[in-house]
Amino acid sequence: MTDQKEQWKKDSEQLKEDMNNRKKIVKKREVQIKVGKTGRQHVPIKNNVPPPGGMSSPFTDEQRRRELGLL
Repeated sequence: MTDQKEQWKKDSEQLKEDMNNRKKIVKKREVQIKVGKTGRQHVPIKNNVPPPGGMSSPFTDEQRRRELGLL
């Protein structure tokens, strides 16, 4: 049993030496970096378009009630 342990110890030391002496490989992944445009132009909001959801104009409210048969 002791011979086996000694052999294992020698093998482990040899492996450590081999691992320390091996050439280290570094893999690089080059990624292109994109930066957004500076000086973006602001798109104006149209005033005649009703806002989504929430509040609706009386005209569209009345039109929807007619479509549903409530008036």
